[in-house]
Amino acid sequence: LDFNVVLSSQMSRTRVYIGRLGGRTRERDIEETFSKYGRIASSDLKYGYAFVEYEDSRDAEDAVREMDGQHLDGSRIIVEFSRGGRRSNPRGKDRPPQRSEHRISIEGLPREISWQDLKDHFRKVGEVLFADVYQDRFGKLKGTVEFRSREDMKHAIKDLDDTSLRGSTITVREFVLWSGG
Repeated sequence: LDFNVVLSSQMSRTRVYIGRLGGRTRERDIEETFSKYGRIASSDLKYGYAFVEYEDSRDAEDAVREMDGQHLDGSRIIVEFSRGGRRSNPRGKDRPPQRSEHRISIEGLPREISWQDLKDHFRKVGEVLFADVYQDRFGKLKGTVEFRSREDMKHAIKDLDDTSLRGSTITVREFVLWSGG
């Protein structure tokens, strides 16, 4: 079994993942920056990450080669080929991830942590529906985790606040939307 064949069959050659985006980044910023490498078929901005689908795989290759590790809106971004393509449900319609208001924020994260690592870490205390890692406007790495229940969220705060995650002491708090007033 050739590893490269298996890897290339699981990775899209036209769809690019862009991670560690700052909170100020807009879809227009993504399209302006990444259209320099070729014609974009579609783009999809989420909070802290985005996907860009190119019409031609050579354009996607150029974007990955040139933009990985570069700065966009003050954040050093990750640019790589998307793994697995678009997710869809059995009926073929795009399905958003489950979300919840039972949300925590995490500070003090180590530099090389991914949302998958965060999700795995917090699964120890409850059912995780969503996790994300992002850089704030000051360049600090932060995380958000959402749980199915308020009880799971409370367990996460009680059991994992001021604990070590990959050598860094993390702070876990209930997420409160700041109103600016």
